[in-house]
Amino acid sequence: MYLIGEAKGEHIRAILIKQAVRANIATIIAGGLVFVAAYLDGFALIDLLINHPFGAVCLALATLSIPVLWYCLNLGQVLMPRLLAGFQVCLILVAWLWIQFPVVVKIADAEHLTLQNSRAPEATIYVLGWALVVGSGLILPALFYLLKSFKGNVPLQAEPHH
Repeated sequence: MYLIGEAKGEHIRAILIKQAVRANIATIIAGGLVFVAAYLDGFALIDLLINHPFGAVCLALATLSIPVLWYCLNLGQVLMPRLLAGFQVCLILVAWLWIQFPVVVKIADAEHLTLQNSRAPEATIYVLGWALVVGSGLILPALFYLLKSFKGNVPLQAEPHH
């Protein structure tokens, strides 16, 4: 989905559009299998989503955006399919968080993990915070250079002298 705008040439763009539609279909099937697996495991996930107003709205919006996504792909648009794909992912994640909150992980026959009872010690959070800051300072410039290199704005090697 996200590579379509980077394609050089219509033939490659057409291939990427076909792959994007196939990947979207595979994602829909995998999502359906999640509901089936949850049902077989005794967890009524679909009931939770449908019976919760916010979950139902998120699920409906994500589902209704699928034909719009495919239509935009067929028109050859670049930005709208990217936004719609991200929109779908965000809707599903927000719906899941909303219907589960504050529980993060449900454990059968044990205390569920919540945001409050699974917090790391203060010292761990402090060290992790600094590790994220230092790591970001090292990784983000390299990522920026990588993106610029693949966009063709930074020479990958010196031009040969003739």
